[in-house]
Amino acid sequence: MTRRPSRNQYFHAFEECEKYGIDEELLESVNDGQLDAIRALSRKLTKKIQTRRRSGRQTRLHKTIPPALCGFCAAVMVDTCRRISVPPPRELCNLLSVHLKVDAFGGKEVKHHDTRLRAALYLGAHPSASDTQIANYTGTSKQSVGQWKKDPSFLEFVEAAEYLAKHDLINFEKLDEV
Repeated sequence: MTRRPSRNQYFHAFEECEKYGIDEELLESVNDGQLDAIRALSRKLTKKIQTRRRSGRQTRLHKTIPPALCGFCAAVMVDTCRRISVPPPRELCNLLSVHLKVDAFGGKEVKHHDTRLRAALYLGAHPSASDTQIANYTGTSKQSVGQWKKDPSFLEFVEAAEYLAKHDLINFEKLDEV
């Protein structure tokens, strides 16, 4: 069983939220278990997180909410839903997804795979290309390209790309435009 936040934590969170345009009445309604208030606060926090990510920094005119405060508010709303025995509303689930950056999961691996595929296609279309040329084309390092050339699965992609190029089954000139 999890421990509920202390009164001091609530008081501090209420003070902080007011600095970011979230009024105390809304927070009290959330704590009282009003689902409409949970939905409204979830939407508001989601919008503030998205604004923070778009701007990349806090400006004087538009203060972005700190992640710790957003997490605290989300935890309070989840706990309130548990306490009143209702499932979290869709808006709260969306907030948690945005706050936890669920959409970023595995992004590096996906990008890495796409980069390797682009490199293999480029090498298939330009068999005499140097590691530096491939690295420049894909936006990676020539050391990475050298490592990929030792990988059998990468070499299979290159072979397939060479076959496609040799038989004019794909327009590799478009690769240079990408």
